[in-house]
Amino acid sequence: MTQVTTRPTSPTVLLPSCETAPATLLSDLAQLTKPRIAAMVALTVWLGYAVIPGVSTWLAPVGAMLGAALAAMGAAALNQTFERDTDALMERTR
Repeated sequence: MTQVTTRPTSPTVLLPSCETAPATLLSDLAQLTKPRIAAMVALTVWLGYAVIPGVSTWLAPVGAMLGAALAAMGAAALNQTFERDTDALMERTR
């Protein structure tokens, strides 16, 4: 296993401009927030509520699912932001 001793320069972060097509912006946001992982997290929360006896309202599970999904999406975006230097070193994530 070879060890890399030099770090690449930080990649330039490009912010979307007003001219960016909405479909492209939505695609970029979907790639950044990993919605399939967030959906799995929300499903796990729902399954947790499904096994609790006596939950008669639908508001608590829906609110918990939404909160957990948003937290997972935020964590995915932060992870990609913080790991961009090390991801640039790996062949698969370059």
